[in-house]
Amino acid sequence: MHLVLASTSKYRRLLVEKLRIPFEAVAPGVDEDRLKSGCPDLKGRELAVFLAEAKIRSLESAYPDACIVGGDQLVAFEGRVLGKPRDEADAFAQIRAYSGKRFELVTAMGALCGGRYESRLHLSRYKARELSDAQIRRYLEVDRPYDCAGSFRFEDHGILLFESVETSDPLANMGLSLISLVSLLEGFGFEIPGPL
Repeated sequence: MHLVLASTSKYRRLLVEKLRIPFEAVAPGVDEDRLKSGCPDLKGRELAVFLAEAKIRSLESAYPDACIVGGDQLVAFEGRVLGKPRDEADAFAQIRAYSGKRFELVTAMGALCGGRYESRLHLSRYKARELSDAQIRRYLEVDRPYDCAGSFRFEDHGILLFESVETSDPLANMGLSLISLVSLLEGFGFEIPGPL
């Protein structure tokens, strides 16, 4: 079965490449901002699950014979959702807000194969260090994490912002839980890893 990744994220592509299964990455046909504004009651986990499924289903009619996978990721912090920052000032404000505090990185994902949809939710818990304004600015200059929920790129220098992380999948911070994706796709009959 043909595999389609409902994302153009370079991070998600890198993760799916690890499976050694041929796939096609396609931009989902959704306006995330419009969807979010249309669902003001959805917060944190529920919002991530909703957006992941919307991205996948947006490609359903164009790829009826494919297995479509996708996901959504956000930071749940003190009842708020932190997505990708709008700019450097927004990124600074996000990191300043959670400096010295705890938050949850929510990674929702799903797969639609042969009309059957299944989803998974992965949670990582982070405790940020107490950071000075100068430390935050230096970090932003180095990683420029403006395409990352919560304004940090953990796999690069973002790890330096944190005291601790609790997760069952250390790669989930890149946009998909690879452990969960393997489980999902094997349930749909994929052999993982693919041919070497």
